[in-house]
Amino acid sequence: MFSERSWPHAILTLVAGAALGGCADNVCEQAADLCGASAPAIDGECSGAVQRYATCIVDRGECSATAMTECAGGTPLPGLLDGGRSGLPDGGLPGGDAGGAGGTIELRAHAYVRKPESRTVYVPITLLNHSESDPIGVNAALFAVETDRATVVKPTADSSLTKRPCDASLSLAKGGKASCQLIVDLPPSLRPVRVRYRDPQGRAAEADLPTDACTWAATESTTAACNDGCDNDGNGFFDCGDFACCAKTTNCPANTACGGKQGEFCPTRGPETSLAACSDGCDNDHNLYTDCNERSCCEARSDCPTGTYCGGGI
Repeated sequence: MFSERSWPHAILTLVAGAALGGCADNVCEQAADLCGASAPAIDGECSGAVQRYATCIVDRGECSATAMTECAGGTPLPGLLDGGRSGLPDGGLPGGDAGGAGGTIELRAHAYVRKPESRTVYVPITLLNHSESDPIGVNAALFAVETDRATVVKPTADSSLTKRPCDASLSLAKGGKASCQLIVDLPPSLRPVRVRYRDPQGRAAEADLPTDACTWAATESTTAACNDGCDNDGNGFFDCGDFACCAKTTNCPANTACGGKQGEFCPTRGPETSLAACSDGCDNDHNLYTDCNERSCCEARSDCPTGTYCGGGI
């Protein structure tokens, strides 16, 4: 079996062999020519993981060490040579495959959204540690995103692009769960189809992305956007979990961002400007601010305590 260190070069040898043993005009031959590779012909075809690797090299137009490593998906997942499906335990949990010695992790991939006129694609994921005794990391570097062209792209490490990045500060103990956002750079011609995870201990999981993408919105604040199950503005939060949706959603669960706030909404929505409305202990206009913390109440209330907006403390 190839070592992790020799993986990209080993696949390149397979690519060259497949090119020499197959059709003259195929992607494996193009990749072999690009890299200046030569190898004895081997039994096999330019298909599966070998073809995906070759396609990635050709699409990138280079054969640097970085390109070879990234096209191989970094450290290979078990069974990558036959499509990445074998070598993993049977009975994987919904949304992902089980991985790791003596434990189980689960990966869920949610509907992605692409920023218009941009190569930026936001891929929300949820990682769960069901029974691993050693904590599992949620660093973006541990993930890879596969496209519909069978190329493999590593997410960016720039955590400033989303309010909810997958970064090194996240670590899941046994029973832990984390949701975060992977940011990938993809041309419009490519669509993300699968997310893969593998940590240094070899614990791995993967999940297919929903076929349909979400609709982009600069702010997730319309009734439609706040009820579609999507993170439309790419900030890492969606629907009942996005504060911008609290005035557009109803009956949100109490453990969501809007669920807690909606419990403070007044039953009848209206302006919050009168002394009565600014003293009733609920949010009349459903804008998430109440009484002394509501800007429009400052003229009606002269007795607001320090520490509130109208009391001069915010």
